[in-house]
Amino acid sequence: MQRRVGAALALVCLLALAGCSASEGDGSDGAPTVTPAEVPTDLPDDRRTTPGDPPRALLAEDPRRLSYNHAAALGDRSYTFRRVEVVTFTNGTVHAATRRTVRVAAGGVPYAAIVESRGAARALGVKVGAKSGGASAPARGEFWSDGSRLYWAISRDGEAEYGTVPPNRYSVRTSAFVALARPRPSLQVYEPFRVVESWTVTESEGGFEVVGSEATERRLIVTPADVTDPRDPRLRATVTANGIVRSYRFAYTGTVDGERVRVVRTVAFDAIDRTAVERPPWLDRANESGAG
Repeated sequence: MQRRVGAALALVCLLALAGCSASEGDGSDGAPTVTPAEVPTDLPDDRRTTPGDPPRALLAEDPRRLSYNHAAALGDRSYTFRRVEVVTFTNGTVHAATRRTVRVAAGGVPYAAIVESRGAARALGVKVGAKSGGASAPARGEFWSDGSRLYWAISRDGEAEYGTVPPNRYSVRTSAFVALARPRPSLQVYEPFRVVESWTVTESEGGFEVVGSEATERRLIVTPADVTDPRDPRLRATVTANGIVRSYRFAYTGTVDGERVRVVRTVAFDAIDRTAVERPPWLDRANESGAG
């Protein structure tokens, strides 16, 4: 039982770092209750978006519409989504870092995710490392889903645990496990484009480069873990001629326990039409372990 609880807590930590907050339990089956982090609510359903005007025109008219066009251009194609977020103090010490890689098959399922974390983020339930010279143990989670059931393998402190989230608790569209669901392409690019308001657009081979600064409303920035008071956002993005945001770098300053930090998030959509999603070797062990 103790090891199962430890695995559940590790899952909570990874979910929190990937974009959710969590509490230890809901009183029913001992499993963690996970609450989605604040996300925009005015996005249309990805499946209802259709390619419209040229991406540059969309950016000039309404940067948010570029994210809708991005989703429509990806459509049901396979792709690999990568997101890295690092929080660093002014002296160069890393406070927290997370890496999320999701491979999505054509049509949307199956998909597989890897979430890795390290550092002293409050989401880990510890206060060690970044400012005192130590470091909390890294954690790694692997996830695979056919769209109705989520299978997971958590590695931490040299030990691994396995489990599943059954269909009645996991849904691509509505589950509290939203951070591990198949990425919604429009949502993944929406936030930085809605935050920044001053744009410079430069033509490049196969598309254009976008540089943005000056926040419309700083409260719209979704910060990781225990970062507060976000300021001075900067965005640099590469967009293809047909509207796919192939990559972006979103950076800003913030505060952790009264000390200034810099947050850098890099996102990429690559291996488009070239991503394969294989069944992981640990899937049977997760199935045997049951709901965790």
